[in-house]
Formats: sequence, C-alpha cells, structure tokens
Amino acid sequence: MRISLIVPIGGAAPAWPRCALSLERLDPPPAELILVLDGRDLNVSVPGATVLRLDQQGGPARARNAGAKVATGDVLLFIDSDIEVPPDTIARIAAYL
Repeated sequence: MRISLIVPIGGAAPAWPRCALSLERLDPPPAELILVLDGRDLNVSVPGATVLRLDQQGGPARARNAGAKVATGDVLLFIDSDIEVPPDTIARIAAYL
C-alpha cells in the first residue's frame, strides 16, 4: 500500500520547523511527501519531498486538493503544517488499513 502524505502550508507557518522535523523522522517514510505552499513564498523543505507552489492564496482546502491532484499513492493522508506526527504514523495507518 502506497501512502501519499500531503501537507498544506500557509501563513507564516511558525510551527513548521517542528512539523518538518517530525516528517523527517517518519519510519517508514510515506511513499511520497507533498508540501503545498498556499500562495506564500516560504522557504520550506523536507528531504525527498515534492514542493508545489500555488500562485495565489486559496486556503488549506485548495492546497489539499492541489496536492491530491499530483499524488500517486493508494491512500492520501493529509496533515496540517502546525502539528508534529509520531515517527510510526505511516506504519500505524498501514496496519490499520
């Protein structure tokens, strides 16, 4: 099962550094990680992630939809850029499904 993890990022994203660190620690990692910048020129990255930049801010739903359009996984997992995920998140979701 391929899990695509999509993270919409908007605003100033003050909690982003903690979220990014938690994404780097995912074990196993998702099949793909897609970061969607919602009309902001932020310098965000996570090793191995695809970064989409939307020209205009449209809110988190629009950013999620943009990420979903390019995702190739069997399962789409959306998290917000202001949370930290446990390292075993992908394994737990795969086991549940």
